[in-house]
Amino acid sequence: MDEHDRLVRNAAGRVFSENTGAAFLSTADCIETVRVRTDTKLPDAELEAVLIDMAMARGMVMIPDL
Repeated sequence: MDEHDRLVRNAAGRVFSENTGAAFLSTADCIETVRVRTDTKLPDAELEAVLIDMAMARGMVMIPDL
């Protein structure tokens, strides 16, 4: 895992920590927050995959925004 991936995953982890106890998390809101914190250029689909994978590992639920 390169440094940029670590930065993105750390930012995602902080988003999840800040939302502990939330019934669900908005995928679009989480993607936007990670983008602001990391200035990542990853496509939304890749960020969404990372977020969903990390959320599932923490027992959290991500909802897709329609």
